[in-house]
Amino acid sequence: MARGAKRARALIACATGALALLLGTADAQTQRTAAQADRDRRAEAQRAEQLRTQASAAQREVRALDTRLVEATRRREETEVAAAAARDRLAATQQNVTTETAAQARARSAFESSVIAAAFAERRVEPRAARASIVARALGPAYQSEEQRRRR
Repeated sequence: MARGAKRARALIACATGALALLLGTADAQTQRTAAQADRDRRAEAQRAEQLRTQASAAQREVRALDTRLVEATRRREETEVAAAAARDRLAATQQNVTTETAAQARARSAFESSVIAAAFAERRVEPRAARASIVARALGPAYQSEEQRRRR
């Protein structure tokens, strides 16, 4: 019996040691798992903070782009208004040039007609021709000043 009791004690000691080993391993595993979970939690918190920082930067960038877009739209509208005003001024200037050109052509034609009438009047002596010559001489400076004024 002594042998059986020794054997039983040895078996109990082995079982207790194995149980202690298993419990120690499980406890170490639990501690390692808790430490790992804590590290994972800190890493995820850090990652979340990085994502919040990136989101904040992206929101600032979107606001800056919105501001730039609004400014670009405002400048485009101002440019379109200025272009329309420039087109109107160009059309008015072209109209003035056309009007001035027509008036200049009429004045030149009238002056040429007066000079021709005066030349014919000097060739023949008629009272009507003499009056045309007098009119041509009188209107010559007026036509000349009109031409000079239009050239400026």
